[in-house]
Amino acid sequence: MVMAMAMAVELLRNEEELVKELCRRLRRMNASRILDVGCGTGKLALFLAVHLSCEVIGIDIDAEKVAKARERATELGFPSESVRFYVQPAERTMFPDGYFDSVVSLKALHELADASRSLSEAFRILRHGGIICIIDWVKDTQTTRSHMHAPLYFSEERLVEEMHRAGFLCVRVEKKEDLMLAEGLKK
Repeated sequence: MVMAMAMAVELLRNEEELVKELCRRLRRMNASRILDVGCGTGKLALFLAVHLSCEVIGIDIDAEKVAKARERATELGFPSESVRFYVQPAERTMFPDGYFDSVVSLKALHELADASRSLSEAFRILRHGGIICIIDWVKDTQTTRSHMHAPLYFSEERLVEEMHRAGFLCVRVEKKEDLMLAEGLKK
């Protein structure tokens, strides 16, 4: 059953290496409760639930995408206590302070209504010692300049600055072609 789930939750080729690195980092810190911000149809949340055997909650403001994520989780046989999806904004979630071990996002930060407030909210709902991991497009690469959302993308420098402003420490960014994985720590 787990093998069938893993095969049904596929990553795009350009995401694969950074998502696997994200999993290594989450496994090292023994993350047991993870929030996927801007979860869309649930691809990252479902992937993490399969590969990390942890509780994952996904949030997105698009009700149709959340419905699709719930449908995919049900079709794949995920227990409701391991993966849940909610319609809610990243800037103001329903979760209490320090609720999550990690907050993650896959190619969604640039689409959030207010990325700065979303990062501050992520900081609030992370436990002390928790990490945020963001995979998103890098601004102004040869490929990303032609993307429809190109003006919304972050440069490495701007993303690091925004994460520091939200309160994160030990911020580091790893680039892989047109994508980057940014990590920050809540002390």
